[in-house]
Amino acid sequence: MWSGISSKSMLTVLFPPGSSPATIANKIATLQQESIQDTIALLDYHMLQKAVNCLLRTRNVYLVGVSISLDCTYQFKHQMQRLGKNVILEANQGELPCTLMAATPDDCAIVVSYSGTTQRIVDAMRILYEEGVPIILLTGLGQNPIIEKAECVLHMTTRERLYSKIGNFTTEVSTHLLLDILYSCYF
Repeated sequence: MWSGISSKSMLTVLFPPGSSPATIANKIATLQQESIQDTIALLDYHMLQKAVNCLLRTRNVYLVGVSISLDCTYQFKHQMQRLGKNVILEANQGELPCTLMAATPDDCAIVVSYSGTTQRIVDAMRILYEEGVPIILLTGLGQNPIIEKAECVLHMTTRERLYSKIGNFTTEVSTHLLLDILYSCYF
């Protein structure tokens, strides 16, 4: 629907020229509320329980993401470590394959990828799968090449395509919500 609209045009659609800070603030708040509602509507509670059980029985949790997805995992790491859970987050993407090869079936991984098509994520999933590591995947709705390798799949909102020209608003909100839910259930 929005694919032919430029970044500047997209901003004009969401925030017409001369929009007041109050208008912009309310539109962002509405977008975040809709993203939260969408994420909850997509939540499979059986999968959520399965993911929480995986976290409860695991020795280490490996966090995998790139770009914004990776950024979203830092808070989760700190929260889980405060509860005494060992969490490994390799920020150096070049070292990620080596770090993941140390994972065992006694560990688990949380992989965050909206599309499931980023080559680094595909490679990381292959390594984790080959090592027998249970995988909790946070991804967009729909088929992608990595879903079948995950033990648990939690879907994030799929509104991102509507707003991708101006930012990752919906993906960030949805990812943070899912990670906050996992953390709270683990707690």
